[in-house]
Amino acid sequence: MLAPRPLRPALGRLLANPALSSPPQMIAPLMMGMRTYKPNTRPVARPFTDEELSSIQLPTLVLLGRRSALLRPHRVLKRVTALIPNVQAEIVQRAGHGLNLERSELVNERLLRFVTALRPEPTRSE
Repeated sequence: MLAPRPLRPALGRLLANPALSSPPQMIAPLMMGMRTYKPNTRPVARPFTDEELSSIQLPTLVLLGRRSALLRPHRVLKRVTALIPNVQAEIVQRAGHGLNLERSELVNERLLRFVTALRPEPTRSE
C-alpha cells in the first residue's frame, strides 16, 4: 500500500493481492485495521488441530484462492475434506487470498447457493 498508486495494479497482480488496486472505499476498512493493529496485543493465530476440525458439526463452506500466498490451497482442501464431516470445499481459480475481492461474483454465488441449500422446505398445512 506504500507503493505509488500507478504501480499498485501491477504489484497486485504479481503478488496476487487485489487490495493494491481496489477502489479506496473497498480497502478503507483494511487500511483502518492496518493503522490500528498492535501486534503484541493478541497471541498469534494457530492452525486448527485435526481434532478441532473433526468436531465441526455444522455445514461448512470453504473457498480457497488458488494463488493464495498465505495457504497451500490443495493441501488445505485435502485436509478439510478429510476431517470436516459436512463440508463443501472448492479451490477458486484466478484468485489469491483476497478471493472475495478478486472473484466477488463467484464468491457471492457460492455463498448464496450454500445458504439457500440449508433452508428447510416449507411445510404445507392441510
